[in-house]
Amino acid sequence: MEQRAGQRWTPQFGVLLLEDDLLLREMVHELLTEEGFTVTCCDSLNALHAALDAAPNALVISDSWTNTDHQFLSEQQRQEIAALSERASVILTTGRMWAHSLRGDEIGNVTVMPKPYDIDQLLALVEAKAGPHP
Repeated sequence: MEQRAGQRWTPQFGVLLLEDDLLLREMVHELLTEEGFTVTCCDSLNALHAALDAAPNALVISDSWTNTDHQFLSEQQRQEIAALSERASVILTTGRMWAHSLRGDEIGNVTVMPKPYDIDQLLALVEAKAGPHP
């Protein structure tokens, strides 16, 4: 990220990260923190909802979705994701097969990034959602 001398860009929101792969969670946390984001890691969907209550303007990056089938996302799960996206902008990262055929706008304010994803593309997406900066 380009900065002007003596200035540090401050994002207008924090990031809530739900990722069950501990190595990937640490890498994404470190990258976003270095870019100026405040990142809160969540260990469960319940913890994610509680963190969102405390930080209502946060961006959600979520890998885990409770009991999803590898090939299909149930109607109930679609509704759960859509309900979450009414509270926050969501980047859904997953290795499930359904992610390759799902458009995020089918389930709300969601951007779907199938795994494996390019970490630079994730950063660019997060920065784009953060809005303009110097």
